[in-house]
Parts: sequence; C-alpha cells; structure tokens
Amino acid sequence: LLVAGCNLLGGDDGTQLDELESHRVVWQRNNPGTYSFTLFRGCFCVHPGSFRVTVENNVVTEVRTIGQEVTLVDPKDFGMDLTIDGIFDYIRDAYDQNADSVEIDWSDAGYPSRITIDFYQQAVDDEMVLQISDVYTLLEDGSS
Repeated sequence: LLVAGCNLLGGDDGTQLDELESHRVVWQRNNPGTYSFTLFRGCFCVHPGSFRVTVENNVVTEVRTIGQEVTLVDPKDFGMDLTIDGIFDYIRDAYDQNADSVEIDWSDAGYPSRITIDFYQQAVDDEMVLQISDVYTLLEDGSS
C-alpha cells in the first residue's frame, strides 16, 4: 500500500480533525464490518507487542498474540476499542485531550497504518505507537 503521511504537533486547529474525519469516511466506505488485521502496540502499558485482531460485525471477537507462544488476550484489557473504528476514536480522544504530538500515516483504504501519540512531551513513558497492517476482509465462514 502507498501511504500518505502527516505530522501533527500540538493542539488541533481544525485541519487535523478534518483530515481524521475525511479518512474515517474513506475507511467506513471500505469497511466490510468483518475483518482481521495485525496490530502492533508499542507503549509502557499492559499488553505491548503484536496481535492478530478479528472483528465480526464491527465487534472484536478475538485477539491473539503474535510471537513464540500464541495466546488469547481479553480485548477489555487494552483500555480501548480494538476495532479500526475504535482506533479512529482513540486518535480523536488524543486530539480532544490536546496531546502534544500526534503523527499519523494513512493507508489508501483510509485506516491509519501508523499512529504515534505523545500526550505530554515533558513526561516519560506516556507515548503510544500503534501500527495496523495485513487488513483482510473475512468471509462468512471466517476465511479471508
């Protein structure tokens, strides 16, 4: 996928929210409602690492770690909705909280492929990096 990037620093002057919402429209136009994707979560938090997320009818139904030992993880443990729509909401919340730095790379399908948020530049360990890749539409039988 070709990726368009933008670097957004400081509070929102309206253009970042406009860009976020325009990408959300593209994603929702392409969103099959039932899909899976790989999520990398880099943070000083519970459950950093790589995961395979399965979404059915826009609800997370399974989260599996990717690595040496594959395990199921409760999506509620992440403190955020792990659907791609939920990740859009997480970005919106960062703007609403006036995060000091928000950087987003966008996929052609409209979803954010890489998000880096630093809520407080003067604080240590509050940064969040999310990467979304390998997004596949799932058929009714669960295959891609």
